[in-house]
Amino acid sequence: MIVNYALSDLFASLNVAKQGHLRRVCLNYNKPILNILKKLQDLGFLGKFRIVDRKKVEIFMKYSGVGPKCAFNKIVTISKPSKRIYLDLVKFDKYRWRNYAEIYLIYTKLGLFTNLECYLSNISGEILCKIEF
Repeated sequence: MIVNYALSDLFASLNVAKQGHLRRVCLNYNKPILNILKKLQDLGFLGKFRIVDRKKVEIFMKYSGVGPKCAFNKIVTISKPSKRIYLDLVKFDKYRWRNYAEIYLIYTKLGLFTNLECYLSNISGEILCKIEF
């Protein structure tokens, strides 16, 4: 089970940092948040992050181009504690190629995957968020 309130705080803080053109954000963390940060870094949406102490992680935002422009436009929480949204293989086409400018992060029994990775691996799970870029 994953703590979604902490995830909503993470996504809201990243959206606020993007709007304010902040270079770094400091947040409380747990193991699922570190897994999501690693996935966002692997996908190229975040810069580096480092653990400051036992409870805090410092996240460096990634900007590029003239402007500077953030690597993502918006991160939206999909599955919430009050309403869990699960992706089964029957409804998978809806989230597979809905829009080329968005990626879904899906928490499965095998770990954290994107919607394309889930499609290729033929696995389903809980949709955590949508990343628009």
